[in-house]
Amino acid sequence: MRSGYRALAGLVFVAHAGFVLFVVAGILAVLWRPWLAWLHMPCVIWGAGIECIGGTCPLTRLENRFRRAAGEPEATTSVAPWIQPSGRESSRGLERRSWSATSPSTVIS
Repeated sequence: MRSGYRALAGLVFVAHAGFVLFVVAGILAVLWRPWLAWLHMPCVIWGAGIECIGGTCPLTRLENRFRRAAGEPEATTSVAPWIQPSGRESSRGLERRSWSATSPSTVIS
């Protein structure tokens, strides 16, 4: 039964990776087929929103549930190692968030 949960975790991971790829590179699909903007924009808003508020994507939670059932360690977020928020204080004392992109080789080293 554990292999079934492992397969489900892998399936959720592939779907999650596809969603992230569509959020990041979906503009190319929109340039090819403009009507895809109606699908792309809600995905971008969701993806950016969940990252900005520091939330956990439901797909990550589902994948982790399947991984635990299979006896495997939980997965970390897919995007967080490459896009990191850096908090800055504005002149009014309020925190302002900016984002910095990092290459995978920088994260590994």
